[in-house]
Amino acid sequence: RVQARDKTMDRYRACSGECLYELIGYVTAFESATSFEVDGQLVTTTESTVYVNGTVETLALDVKVSIDGTVNDTGVLVAERIVFHLPSLVEIKGNVDGLNVDTETVSVMGVVVQTSEFTLFRDLTTSGPPTFGFNDLSIGDRVEIRAVLDGDVVIASRLERDDPEDVVTLKALVDSIDVDAKSVTLLGVMVTSDANTVFQHAARVEINGDEFFALVETGSLVRTEGAYDGTSILASKMFLRVCVNNCL
Repeated sequence: RVQARDKTMDRYRACSGECLYELIGYVTAFESATSFEVDGQLVTTTESTVYVNGTVETLALDVKVSIDGTVNDTGVLVAERIVFHLPSLVEIKGNVDGLNVDTETVSVMGVVVQTSEFTLFRDLTTSGPPTFGFNDLSIGDRVEIRAVLDGDVVIASRLERDDPEDVVTLKALVDSIDVDAKSVTLLGVMVTSDANTVFQHAARVEINGDEFFALVETGSLVRTEGAYDGTSILASKMFLRVCVNNCL
């Protein structure tokens, strides 16, 4: 069912303090955490506002957010919860090598990923259970993770378990580069290349290694596939990428 609603200030006041609103959009004006606008709607926060994928300091102009809250008598949306839509820069495919039940973190290729109540869990294996969550994971499981970065913390937006496979994937921002060795480091994992590695620039056109390493720099988004030996990845593919459509 699709229902059209007139999003006017009068309509908000008609439901003041009684209806829970969800507003999804971009911060279009920002004075402070207690006075900003999302797509033109005035919003304020309180000491009890809950923040997901960030903190009050993450609020800024042009940041995409989802806000749950009620509207006060002056037509201001009082946020009970703010979820930040951070770019999904990180993609990880590999085997689980560590689990921490207390913190609900999972480690793949040594990269620690935080899960939460907002992480979408799915089981894609042929014998997958009808329900699946963190407690169903085991060391050695093959997983595919899409995640956002909150500072240095990798937060899973989606975690899927799949059937075993040898090829690993790692997409992330470049930490460092070794041009001479033709290698990059992503999330602390060294990714090396050899004569068989296929390179692409951001326009998805194949280039050679020298051209690739003339373009890549710290902070570039790189996607790699290859073989993981327990300490590093030997890349069969090393591609420059750009963040589009929130990177998903």
